[in-house]
Amino acid sequence: MWSDNLGTLKANYDSTVGGPKYALFKADVQSRLPSALVPDPVVKVDPTDGSLPLAVSNSSSVVQVQIFWQLPGEPTAHNYTTTGVIAQNPKPLP
Repeated sequence: MWSDNLGTLKANYDSTVGGPKYALFKADVQSRLPSALVPDPVVKVDPTDGSLPLAVSNSSSVVQVQIFWQLPGEPTAHNYTTTGVIAQNPKPLP
C-alpha cells in the first residue's frame, strides 16, 4: 500500500469497496490467523463518515487497518488496529 498509486488506494484496499488488493490482504490475514468466529479485516481509506481525521493534503490519505483473531479455546476475539498517513513525496525543488 505504501508504494501503490495514491489515487487508487480506496478502490484497491478499502474493505467497503472490496477491491482486488483488499481481497488478497483478506486472504493473507485469514490464512495466517484462521478462525471462523471473527470478522473480516477492516480497511478504511479516507472514510467520509467522520470516523477518522481528514488527510492533511491532496497528496496524502488516511488509512486504518483492523484485524481480528481468536485462538482455539479462547472465549473472545482479539483485535489490532493501526492508523497511518500515506503520502506522496513532493517533487524536489529545481
